[in-house]
Amino acid sequence: MKNFMTVTHETIIAGAFKSKGNVRFEGRLEGGGEVEGLLLISQRAKWKGNMVADIVIVEGSVRGDVVARDKLIVLNGAIIVGNLYSPNIQIHPGARITGGMQMNTTPPAALLASPARYRAQPLKRPAQQVALTKAAGAA
Repeated sequence: MKNFMTVTHETIIAGAFKSKGNVRFEGRLEGGGEVEGLLLISQRAKWKGNMVADIVIVEGSVRGDVVARDKLIVLNGAIIVGNLYSPNIQIHPGARITGGMQMNTTPPAALLASPARYRAQPLKRPAQQVALTKAAGAA
């Protein structure tokens, strides 16, 4: 991959991470962050905290809300515990996601303003969706 900054698997970051440009993240992070560009969370990576980026590709582990301004791709083997926000979301078979998903809506302003400080809230399902779910026999 060209024009990528790589955060290697030996790197541990405690606190907010911020970058302009594409990032391949292979290390561990506790604190959240923002990338103006593409953020690739590699297979060995462990990201704990919220993230905001233009494009997000997840192969590894993320615990926190994910905002992809343009596109979010969750690959086979990825694990995400948190809410997803993006106008375009691709989830590959074998990916595991625990949390809500919203497409074509604006994420909470506090999350966009300060991803590292935002405390995730469960997404509320619209009443119409809840009624459809109950009618289909699901909980």
